[in-house]
Amino acid sequence: MEVMHAWRTSATFSFSTRRLQSFRSVLVPRHSSVATLAPSLWQTHKRKWCTASNPAIAKPLPPGFVPDDGSVESTRRMLGLDQISSCTSSPTTTTTESTTATASPESTSKHEEKKKTNLVGLTYQEFEDTLVERGWRVDQAKQAWICIYDRGITEFDNMLELSKACRAALAADYEIDYGQTQFDHLSADGTRKWMVGFGKSAVESVFIPETTRGTLCVSSQVGCTMSCSFCHTGTQPIERNLTAGEIVSQLMQARLHLREFPLRGTGRIVSNIVFMGQGEPGYNWRNVAKAIDIISDGRGCKIGKAKITISTSGVVPFIYRMAKDLKGVQLAISLHAVRDSLRNELVPINKQYPIAEMLEACRAHRRVAFEYVMLQGVNDSEADAHDLVKLIKDFQCVVNLIPFNAWPGSIYECSSREQIEKFADILIAANIHAPIRWPRGRDILAACGQLRTESARLVKYVAHHN
Repeated sequence: MEVMHAWRTSATFSFSTRRLQSFRSVLVPRHSSVATLAPSLWQTHKRKWCTASNPAIAKPLPPGFVPDDGSVESTRRMLGLDQISSCTSSPTTTTTESTTATASPESTSKHEEKKKTNLVGLTYQEFEDTLVERGWRVDQAKQAWICIYDRGITEFDNMLELSKACRAALAADYEIDYGQTQFDHLSADGTRKWMVGFGKSAVESVFIPETTRGTLCVSSQVGCTMSCSFCHTGTQPIERNLTAGEIVSQLMQARLHLREFPLRGTGRIVSNIVFMGQGEPGYNWRNVAKAIDIISDGRGCKIGKAKITISTSGVVPFIYRMAKDLKGVQLAISLHAVRDSLRNELVPINKQYPIAEMLEACRAHRRVAFEYVMLQGVNDSEADAHDLVKLIKDFQCVVNLIPFNAWPGSIYECSSREQIEKFADILIAANIHAPIRWPRGRDILAACGQLRTESARLVKYVAHHN
């Protein structure tokens, strides 16, 4: 990026073979998928940035701009080639670019004709705008939305409220894709875990039934970057962010399996959503926020923001942004320690955002839930409990005490029941609500911090046998 920016502002260029090799060395390691396109992109870049009359070349790259992925499109945006091609004056350049990047225009057009847009993942406004632009009435778009999210219909032919012509038009251009359930495990205590596949990726979600509510724990990323030392999920390398549609699909899959559709009255089998599965929601902010917009829509999924909780390991900018843009959504903080020296080991992001800085950000929220895993001989002493009281006494909060769920290779052990109850008593004596979240779904590896081993193995198995 720095090399390219310097070249853009330079008055002279020397287009030699050596320069091409340098260009390739910058481009290819970061975007291996465009290795074969480097010479073509170079020619386009060389010709156009040398055309002083081209107004696009005067625009510098946005500071800190990073492409979304390693695709050709992202690379073109990074280099400014999307702007150049739109105002090109050289037929030769246009020909070179199209013939190199597109082997067969006919085959490409056929491929694009077959590709359908997934309606799952569009906000209501996007959904309505998409259909209205195609000539639909607003009331028809609303009815289609209700069919998908309120009634759980996955086939357009079953949307009998719509005319036959409308159903045919939808089927021609769109699809309803919730992913594929790769396994469905039921625990002895009623907890249920699904692994949902999206292409070559898969994530787990867990449903926890209780007397007064049913909570669905969803994932926001494939894998995790946090590397919390007590969490098995953190040992799974990060693969990618989930899209808004893939996050919403976890809820839709759960409701399909629980036979909750159509939604009627106020009672819900799935009444609460917690972002406590795989991944750090703060590192997938846009898609998480968009998914919540869809989930909380009263015309469809009907889960209010007050019943949605986002858990973060302490990404301070996200905590502030959540308070501003997701008002009403509950915040949970993975605290787990009262001293920076210990939290640096348990939750490594603490080195970037120490406890004091994180707690200051939490003041932007009316109420906070603090998650505290109980590790024997590590953070469970009575002194730790008293220090925790001092740390959070000014907050309107709840402290969820989570007995550690052991996993193969872990260096930690769970605190004894007696010690956990002593710890809770100290908090309660200080007027801090401190429920003990006794594990659910341990027998199917669905308890907190266990969404890892079986999924990783099954993904490899499925990939090998398909």
